[in-house]
Amino acid sequence: MALPGALCHREHRSVPEIYDLLRGSVQLIAGVVTRAPIRAAEDLGQVDYSRWRDLRCSVDRGRQTRAARTRYRHDRDACLAALESQGHQQILPY
Repeated sequence: MALPGALCHREHRSVPEIYDLLRGSVQLIAGVVTRAPIRAAEDLGQVDYSRWRDLRCSVDRGRQTRAARTRYRHDRDACLAALESQGHQQILPY
């Protein structure tokens, strides 16, 4: 008997859904846009680059945070030594 919610081997997808790859507000935007009506080429050219850069930076910060957590879990001593060496570096004046 399988656990509730468990999938049989043949039921697993070989390619993950796009929503499994995206996180946070990007996942929300991707979900809304895929259900939106098809737009004209003129609509696609109207992009707010500063807003896009801010969103991209927030997504990248989250990725870096997750990577740091993974590094810490796998090798705590090396991770803490790297953080300590970063703290001891001299700050050069501009």
